[in-house]
Amino acid sequence: MQIFALEQNTLIHASSAQRRKNYTCPQCQSPLRLKSGPKTTPHFYHPQETNCERAQKGAIHLSVQLYLQTLLGPNTTLEKPFSSINRIADVFHNQTVYEIQYSPMALTEAKARTRDYTSLGLTLIWILHDHTFSKPSPTEQYLRTQTTYYTNMDKDGDGLIYDRLAPYGKRPVNLCIQKPLPNHTWPKSLQLRSQTWSLYHQGDYFDLALQNKLPLDTKKPSLGHRLKEGYLALLHSLLKKSSTR
Repeated sequence: MQIFALEQNTLIHASSAQRRKNYTCPQCQSPLRLKSGPKTTPHFYHPQETNCERAQKGAIHLSVQLYLQTLLGPNTTLEKPFSSINRIADVFHNQTVYEIQYSPMALTEAKARTRDYTSLGLTLIWILHDHTFSKPSPTEQYLRTQTTYYTNMDKDGDGLIYDRLAPYGKRPVNLCIQKPLPNHTWPKSLQLRSQTWSLYHQGDYFDLALQNKLPLDTKKPSLGHRLKEGYLALLHSLLKKSSTR
């Protein structure tokens, strides 16, 4: 659902818009109309067929946006436009962009979006929905070399944001408490991620390791897990090299 549109170059929230009036999409510049009703959350829609990424966002995506806005508190902006890179951030707070991804995404788009936001000196945190990102894919493996968490939130806002790390499972994360990642002798399960993550949050696996609360791994890794770790190691190595150029 798209909750912001342009009215004469000014962003307007769907709750303040009027039906049967034309507005403009900040992303693709095509016309938008308001949709609202007794059982419908006010939002804008593209009356004509479009490939605009804003048109692909649904109720679950919006529920995660609204959850983050409530969680992060004042000075949190939804659908913040960055005209210099032609991007609209899902959630923006304290120089940090939170990109929520429910639908599948091409690897090229994941790389481009990461490059664009970081080129402005912004911190980028990905929130991947486990409805789509529950099995390894090149896009997900790439995003996991960035600061990335997951969510299982539904359209009513029920669910949580969590860290996921094999073989330990899910751990709820508090995005309100964010700290720079310190130099530390990390356990093997976190060594790869520590090469390219620059921060951590309360409750994630970095936080647990710093408190010596990381569960012990007694399972022998499977062949598939070893292959995946090898692929991730190569990705981290390439990213680390590219960041020094």
